[in-house]
Amino acid sequence: MSETAPEPETEAPVLYETRGRVARVTMNRPRYRNAQNAKMTLALDAAFSRAMADDDIGAVILAGVIADELVKRYAIRRRAARELAQ
Repeated sequence: MSETAPEPETEAPVLYETRGRVARVTMNRPRYRNAQNAKMTLALDAAFSRAMADDDIGAVILAGVIADELVKRYAIRRRAARELAQ
């Protein structure tokens, strides 16, 4: 029985952007439903430290990238719930 190694993640686990006085920190592991690992934990810490060190930032939004399949499942469940409610 042979196991295949998981594919390495090639994208940054955390994205950081600013708009005006707001920093947006986005967890970017949709394939793993944004589950935290050591790499993401360090990246989140760096992103929040970056925001705290910037006097121009007044708020931080924490967001997460959602895989397309999860969005589709959610839409299907909502549609089914609406149909059952009728």
